[in-house]
Amino acid sequence: MTETINKEQLLQQAKRSLDEGRIDRAIQEYQRIVAADPRDYRVRLRIAELYVRLKQIPKAVHVYQDVAAAYADEGFYLKAVTVYKNILRLNPSLREVNAKLADLYEKMGLAQDAINQYQILVSVSEQKGDHKGVLDVRRRIVALDPANITNRIRLAESYQVEGQDHASLQEYEALAEQLKESGEATQLIDLYEKVLARRPDHHEFLQRVCRLYYRQGEYKKALRRIEASAAVAATDPELLTMQAEMYWRQNQLESAKGKWQEVAELYRRRGEPDQALAACENILIAAPEAAETIAEMVEAIRPGALEAITQRAAQRRAQQVKAEAEAEQVEYARKRAAAQIAKVPETPAKQPTLSQAPRATAGPLRQQSSEASTEALLRKGRASEELAKMYEQMGLADEAEAEWAKVLESYRRVLVAGAGGPELVERVHRLEMRVTIPTAMPTPEEPSAPRDSPASAPPSKPASTPTKPAGPGGKSPKKRISFV
Repeated sequence: MTETINKEQLLQQAKRSLDEGRIDRAIQEYQRIVAADPRDYRVRLRIAELYVRLKQIPKAVHVYQDVAAAYADEGFYLKAVTVYKNILRLNPSLREVNAKLADLYEKMGLAQDAINQYQILVSVSEQKGDHKGVLDVRRRIVALDPANITNRIRLAESYQVEGQDHASLQEYEALAEQLKESGEATQLIDLYEKVLARRPDHHEFLQRVCRLYYRQGEYKKALRRIEASAAVAATDPELLTMQAEMYWRQNQLESAKGKWQEVAELYRRRGEPDQALAACENILIAAPEAAETIAEMVEAIRPGALEAITQRAAQRRAQQVKAEAEAEQVEYARKRAAAQIAKVPETPAKQPTLSQAPRATAGPLRQQSSEASTEALLRKGRASEELAKMYEQMGLADEAEAEWAKVLESYRRVLVAGAGGPELVERVHRLEMRVTIPTAMPTPEEPSAPRDSPASAPPSKPASTPTKPAGPGGKSPKKRISFV
C-alpha cells in the first residue's frame, strides 16, 4: 500500500516538474517509478518521449527498444510494432529495428508487410555495402513468397555476388521449373540462358530454350545455342532434327542434309528404323535429287525401303507445296480485298502497289473487323445472297445487283479480317466476275491474274509446281517446308 502512495506522489511531482519546464527533473521522478515497477511500460514510454523533447535521440531509442522487446516477449506483438515504428520515425536506417519489425510481421502472419519491411532492410544493407546481409534478407523474402519472380531472380543474383554459383544456379533452375508452363517466352529464355551460360550440358534446358527460339523464328540464336552445346546435341535426335530444319530454313542445304544424316544414323544405332527412315525422307523432301546419295544409308537401315520413302517424300512435298500455294492465294486475296475496300485510286501513277496497300489500310480495317465479328459478316453476306436470288427470280435486276455487291463487300471484309480459306477466295473471285462495281486498277507491279485462275491468286507457275514470284536474278526462292 505504501508503494502505491509513493508512486502516485512521484507521478504528481513529475507532472509539477513538467509544468515548470524542468524536463530533466521529471525524467528522474519517472525513473524512480520504473526502478520500483519495471513493468510499468507507460511510464517508460513517457521517459522516451521526454528524451525526444530534449533531443537526446540515442537515449530515447534505447528506452523504446527495451519496451518493444518486453512487449514482444510477452506476446503483445501489435504494441511492439507500434513502438518499433516510433523508433524508425526517429532513425529509419536502424537495421536491427527494421529486422525486428519484419520478424514481428512474420509472427503476426502479415507476409506482405514483412516483405515490405525486409525490402527496406535490403536497401539499408546495400547502402552500407553489406552484401551478406542483403543475401540473408532476400532468403527470408523468398521464403515468404516463393512465387514472386522478381524476388527469386534477385536472390539468385545475390548468391552470384557472394560467389555462391551453385546456389545461384539452383535458384534460376527452380524459377525456370516454376515458370515453364506459365512464364512468358522472353522471360524463360533469359532464365535458361543464365543457366546454360554456366552449365552448357544442362540437356533439358537446352531443349527448352531451342524449342522457344524455334517457335519464335529465332533460328540463328537457336543454332548458336546448339553449337555451343554440341556434345549434348550430338546425342539428341530432337535437337539434331531442329538443327537440320533451321539450316534448311536459312538455305544451308548441305548442312541440313548432314544433320538429317546424323539423325538417321543415331536412330539406326538405337534400333529405331522407322525414325531413321523418316529422317532420310526429310532429306528427299528438301532435295529430291539426293536419292542416290542416301541410297546406301537407306539400304543399311531397311533393305528395299528407298522406293517407298521416295514416293512418300514426293507426296508430302506436293501437299506442302499445294498448302503454301493456297496460303499465298488467300494472302493475295486479302491484300486485294483490302485495296478494294479502301477504294485505292485508279490512277496508275499514284496508286500504291497491292503489297503496300495493306500497310496503309489494314489498321483501321482490322479494327472494324474486330468490332463486327467475321461470323456476323458471313451471316450478313449469306442474307444478302438469299435476297439477291429472290430479286433475280422477281426480275428486279438492279435490286439484285445491289445485293450481290453487298455480298461481295461482306466477304471481302471477312478476308481482310484474316478469316476464310481458299473456298471463300474462289467465292469472292466469282462474285467479282458477276458484280458490276468500280474496282481498283491493277498496277504495273501487280499484273492481273490469268482469267483461268482466281483473280485473287498471285502469279504462279503451272499447278504441278506453284511457286512464289521469282527473286532477284530470276531465281525462284525455295519453298519453306516444315519437317518437324
